[in-house]
Formats: sequence, structure tokens, C-alpha cells
Amino acid sequence: MALSHGLDGVPFRKRGTVSAGVARQYCGTLGKRASCQVAVSVPAAIGTASCPLMWELFLPEEWAHGDGWRRRVRVGPGEVGHVSKTRPALGLLDRTAEQGLTVPVIVADTGYGRSVSFWLALEERGWSYVMAVDTEEIARPAVTEPAQPEYGGLGPPTAPRYREPAKSLTALIDPGTRFEPVTWRQGSEGTVTSQFVVLEGVRPSDAAPPR
Repeated sequence: MALSHGLDGVPFRKRGTVSAGVARQYCGTLGKRASCQVAVSVPAAIGTASCPLMWELFLPEEWAHGDGWRRRVRVGPGEVGHVSKTRPALGLLDRTAEQGLTVPVIVADTGYGRSVSFWLALEERGWSYVMAVDTEEIARPAVTEPAQPEYGGLGPPTAPRYREPAKSLTALIDPGTRFEPVTWRQGSEGTVTSQFVVLEGVRPSDAAPPR
């Protein structure tokens, strides 16, 4: 079976406010917001099981300025601050790579897939990935480049801009395209199946054109 690194947020339900990082935030086990801690984790996974290799506690934004909370749980001023979950995830992946743990592909949900800078950081490291994205994520044909308007001689030159607006991923799918059903594992409520289509030659709207 193929091995992969999956990125995930592991919630720990909590009552009260005296545990580091506890806040009302999305709890994956409940499928809604609840009082909990969340750890960013990097597990090794195969089709039937996974095992966490490393994880790091996520500090919600309200903890970045809650000095009373920080002192109570001994999180020193300036020692740890709030950052998006992609930053600790990338740090954890770097640490696993330093230990010689390399895998064919990194898998993550839309919480990471919506961050283009995160994709680019993985590509800079030469890592392959599969990211879930929102269907309304906007994109462009990969070969499209911004055009430079002619300079009229007055004021600063106009910045390059695209002639056509970006479109949502769903709008880029040709009508009549056939979606293929794919089953990838056995879940707690039966086989996990969905419909997929491959979009080739597109890139996120805020990613630079390939050179």
C-alpha cells in the first residue's frame, strides 16, 4: 500500500479556559464549533490506518493578546504567538524530512488547500501533494500572463493586469465533462466514494505564471 503524510487538525474537547490554546473553534470530531484545543498533526497514513508522527498545539488568535491566560498556563510573552495552521504544518514536515522520513505524496484538506503560499512552499521543497480545494476557488489557464498597458506618458506606469477575469474551478469545467467515481478507503460508515474530474493546465489566480 502507498504511504503518505496527511496534514490534519486533531481536536481535544475541553471545558473551561485554563488549558493552553483552548478556545471556541472548529472541532472536527463534532463537525461544528466547540470549546477545544487543536493540534496540527503530521501522520503517516496508508489506506487502512494512520499514525501521528509529530504534532504541535495550535494557538488561536485570542491567545496572542490574552496575557492573563498566557501567564496562567506559562506561555511566555513573545515566546509563542498566533500563526495560521500552515506555518506549524510546514515546520513539522521540515522536521520529519530532516529525520529522513520522506513519502511519495502529502495529503491535506481545504484548510491547507486554500493557501496558495503553502502549495508553493511544498513545491520549492520538491514535494508532491494532493490538496482539497473549495469548488469556488478561482483560477486561470496556466499559460495566461498579465499584459502591460501602453504607457501614456503621464503619471506612473499602469501595473500589468489580466485581460480576462479569473473563473471558479466549477466554471472552468467544460459542460458535458464526465466525472469519474473513485473509492479510496473503507470508512466508519462504509466505503468512501466521490466523483472526480481532472482539470489540466490551470493554476490559482494569485500564483505567478510558470517560467
